[in-house]
Amino acid sequence: GFGLHEVPVVPTELLDGPPIKSVNLEGNFLETIPVWLAQLHYLTDLNVSNNRLTELNPHVMGRLSRLHVE
Repeated sequence: GFGLHEVPVVPTELLDGPPIKSVNLEGNFLETIPVWLAQLHYLTDLNVSNNRLTELNPHVMGRLSRLHVE
């Protein structure tokens, strides 16, 4: 998996790397889930706990088998 901490924006360079199944964005200052996460076709586990989310993106949520939001 991949984790980022205390960053307001997730770098799009992640799209150029190997397939990612798990992303941990816990404890950041995100207000929305980045739309580009929907392009991570192998993503099944997303942790966005302890952020400032005001909405969830249905394009990203569709394929997840686990979503952590607290």
